[in-house]
Amino acid sequence: MLTYSDEQIHRSLKYRENYVVSYIMKKYLPMIKYMSKELKGDDEDAEDLFQEALIIIIKKIDLDELTLTAKFSTYLYAICKNLLEFKLRRRAVEIKYLMRQAEPIADENFSENYDEKYQYKMYKHYFSKLGESCQKILNMYWLDTPIKEIAEAVGSTEGYVRKRKYECKEKLIELLMLNPDNINSD
Repeated sequence: MLTYSDEQIHRSLKYRENYVVSYIMKKYLPMIKYMSKELKGDDEDAEDLFQEALIIIIKKIDLDELTLTAKFSTYLYAICKNLLEFKLRRRAVEIKYLMRQAEPIADENFSENYDEKYQYKMYKHYFSKLGESCQKILNMYWLDTPIKEIAEAVGSTEGYVRKRKYECKEKLIELLMLNPDNINSD
């Protein structure tokens, strides 16, 4: 495999030369997948993080804000690790929130039934606030439709679908977190 220096990678990303993105993926994605697994993430998390990190790096390059003081791989790794840690913290908050919502109040059967109905009502309410494309992507994803099929259905690339799925899911979580107890106040 051909190798590129950090300067060549920087320049190639600046001028959107696709071959360098392929090179970066082949060379560094396995490292990011390994890190993701070590921190209790998965391959899909790693791919999402990798794409987000590349977007961050490209934006910094475009704004002339990227000055590498370490190797490119170290910088990429650090961004991915920070993104993953943030994502895992957010997941922990979600789980904690859902567990709090499921705690019994008085009558356990009544409470469970009420909580489930209320959570479904909240989910449905905020899900309807998402755009049509977000709803379609998330519905297909939750039905275990392969990313490739979702991409074909929405007429886009797999990378875009992964990024969009992540953004849509984050938006839904944000809506739920901002207003967890009252669906009528937004």
